[in-house]
Amino acid sequence: MPFRLAMPKSRSNREQAARQVNPSFKLSRGTRSHRGPAIYSSWTTRQYSWEAARPAIERLELSEVPWILVTNKTRAEVELWRRQLGNRHPFIVENGAAAFVPRGYFQFQVPGSTERDNYEVLEWGKRYGHIVSCLEEASRHSRCPVRGFHEMTAEEISFACDLPLEQAALAKLREYDEPFLILDLKNVGQLLHAIERLGLRWTKGRRLFHITDEGDKARAVIALQQLFERAYGPVETIGLEDVANDAPFLKVVTVPVLVRGLTKLRAAVPKEFSPNKPVRLARIRHSSK
Repeated sequence: MPFRLAMPKSRSNREQAARQVNPSFKLSRGTRSHRGPAIYSSWTTRQYSWEAARPAIERLELSEVPWILVTNKTRAEVELWRRQLGNRHPFIVENGAAAFVPRGYFQFQVPGSTERDNYEVLEWGKRYGHIVSCLEEASRHSRCPVRGFHEMTAEEISFACDLPLEQAALAKLREYDEPFLILDLKNVGQLLHAIERLGLRWTKGRRLFHITDEGDKARAVIALQQLFERAYGPVETIGLEDVANDAPFLKVVTVPVLVRGLTKLRAAVPKEFSPNKPVRLARIRHSSK
């Protein structure tokens, strides 16, 4: 599950907070900006517990810094976590297929959004039924058997993903992308090529593959950043990540943070973001409840 990194005003406190989630993190001395940052995090814990991040979460709240959950999980799953975490900010779901902005969060209507429940929704991915049909077609053409979430029970998803049963049931409530298991690895390459020939994208997480349309976490993060800039002026963003398939997401934030030093992630970080790059932080005040 995604979390965020708290950054208090004091340099020593910022460094201490960062080290609670990454002991090797070192913050260099820099100046402060008048705006920012919005913090985007796609850091997933294996135990699906947020207790280790509690001090960071509390510091973010005290500093009035927006923190944005960015995840491959469904809206239903994220809403559960938002209730538990007390998060009231926008969030990005299903590998960037959509961004949900709580109604009234900004003092203007979100351009290009549609209203759904209590959200203004920005959508980039096709609807779930189309994605499932394409997965089945790609599986047939490649002769590579798969098992998607639409075929699995909540109990099966719970076992496959090491999720509590309640969260596994919420994981089935998909709107844009389909996680799937590959049952025979012999024709994996043919399957992935078949997905691409249908004009769709695939990603690979720790346990599952995902098939999606035009969903892209980086594009969704840019879209939210533009909304924050319209509301508050220039902002700076921090992104936390530890999964290789989300490397493009790190390229679009001001300060990318690698929770684990994976080689593929290191290669994805722009060269100008060195350990000595100054980090400028301030608060964004928000009037909406």
